[in-house]
Amino acid sequence: MFDQVGSTASPSNPMLLPLANNGGPTLTHAPQLDSPVIDRGFSFASNRDQRGSSRPENNPNISDASDGADIGSFELRQGFIFSDSFEGILGK
Repeated sequence: MFDQVGSTASPSNPMLLPLANNGGPTLTHAPQLDSPVIDRGFSFASNRDQRGSSRPENNPNISDASDGADIGSFELRQGFIFSDSFEGILGK
């Protein structure tokens, strides 16, 4: 139901921002606010993302595929403020 499959002719776009220091020990790609990765993953009982932020952070306006975790290393929190250059996110 929520599987998102692309092909060579029509690849899927995860709609991620550029690799940046978004907090934590490594660089990460933050999802855009309308990214299809938001709330479509499963945390597999891990309560932290790669940056150390809590997961899952469920957006009530998006239908969850599983437990409401985002796909990937970055869990988008409600109310995040993007920097003017969109090269990182303020706060953690």
